[in-house]
Amino acid sequence: MIKENFVQIPNKMFMNTNNDEKLVYVKLLQSQMVGYLDKDNRTTMTTVPMLVTLLGWSEGTRSNKRVEVSLNGLKEKGYINFESTKKVFVVEINNLDNNEEHIVSVDWKSSGVKFKGFTKIYYSVIDNLLEDKYFTLYAYAEYRTMKTHQYRICYAEWALILIQIVTVMNPMIQELVAFIKNRGNSETK
Repeated sequence: MIKENFVQIPNKMFMNTNNDEKLVYVKLLQSQMVGYLDKDNRTTMTTVPMLVTLLGWSEGTRSNKRVEVSLNGLKEKGYINFESTKKVFVVEINNLDNNEEHIVSVDWKSSGVKFKGFTKIYYSVIDNLLEDKYFTLYAYAEYRTMKTHQYRICYAEWALILIQIVTVMNPMIQELVAFIKNRGNSETK
């Protein structure tokens, strides 16, 4: 049996990052420099155009801006650090506590939604989720399969993850069996 390479994204990313930030983070993890693969000092050397290419986005000012905004967002949220005055820069990927719990209060579940640990995303899947796909959907579904849940993902939970209003989501997901309407104040089974 061949062991497949993977990256681990922190589950707390589901509550405070957008799709582009997650994709940039995954590509930074994939491109870690071999000499720096230890748990306390993970770094990579990159450029904005190189990240655009790795992400499979069309070259140009718009894609460069998306990467720059994502890098700055990841830095502000404590996932990475970098200092750059040149086109090539070194990114340090911060070591995050696997046991730290992040709880998000929601009106549809009394105990809130807990995020802890990491989710494995295999290399073979990542490149299929870059252009015109929503990486967050796949990553969250992977996260949910790792845990023992007593209910399926409801509209309100997807809205929390996708950071969108439930009514905006309805037309996009009406026909999917993975989504069950949340009825009343109880958790959907």
